[in-house]
Amino acid sequence: MSTFDYPDLAAPTMQVRSLARIGGVLFVFVVSACASPVILTGVPAYNWYHGCTPTSVASIFAYWDLHGYSNLFDAAGSDLLLTSHVQDQISSPAHNATYDSNPDAAGPDPPDTSIADFLHTSEGDLGSGGTYVDSVAPGIAGYAAYRGYTFSVTEISAYDAAFQFVPAQYESLWTSVVAEIGNGRPLLFSVDCCSGDTRNVGDGEPDHSVAVVGFDVRDDGSRWYGMYTTWSESETVVWEPYHELSRGSAWGVYDAFVVDPVPEPAAGALAGGALLALLLFGRFIPAARSRTTSGRRG
Repeated sequence: MSTFDYPDLAAPTMQVRSLARIGGVLFVFVVSACASPVILTGVPAYNWYHGCTPTSVASIFAYWDLHGYSNLFDAAGSDLLLTSHVQDQISSPAHNATYDSNPDAAGPDPPDTSIADFLHTSEGDLGSGGTYVDSVAPGIAGYAAYRGYTFSVTEISAYDAAFQFVPAQYESLWTSVVAEIGNGRPLLFSVDCCSGDTRNVGDGEPDHSVAVVGFDVRDDGSRWYGMYTTWSESETVVWEPYHELSRGSAWGVYDAFVVDPVPEPAAGALAGGALLALLLFGRFIPAARSRTTSGRRG
């Protein structure tokens, strides 16, 4: 596994170090991470498909499919860059036919074959595309197991069970963003993107899931995260300031899901993805806290 050092996030001397073997030659990369954003390359952006959470999880799984976990999707190589080639693994036709309607269609539950199946997206009293936050971690791990892999999924929330903001947890969440992205691992965020049908206006509630593929600490000390919104497979990384949920201020962060394969890829396997971007310049929750991402299209 690559080693990245972050002695001080605000220090201009912060460096990222990694070893990578390219064409039989061992390269040592030493890059100032404060000179530009740290971005993971090779994470596909997908069009919203029957839910923001399964769509964003698919972006993360596609990244891992391209980094040694090649059975996560039926498609392979460059075909993974197109939503149409992975849509049945995002949300299967049987899942869509059963759960897109409200109430759900009568009859037996379809078999669990897609990410949406394991996340229980749109099921029961959820609107079309919605996913309960408490279904995310077991859903990600469940789909990975179905495809033959073990993934560790850990939720880090900036809020307690009573939906009260906890500064220490908020700082821990950011530390995890730096560590995960720095080590070549994208994350999933639950964020507040909208108020009703109005995009980019927060209402203080988490309502959207995004794949996080980058971070940046700017000259003024502000912290930013880079993501894919699920609103276009041709979008570039979208940057938003890291802040808590706040009514009237969109893209506040509720929680993060750290998604790591077990065992991780061999040393140096991820260096190209994280370092190339640097060189070239993305539980069951108690009822009192149970939240849902709306799965909104935008």
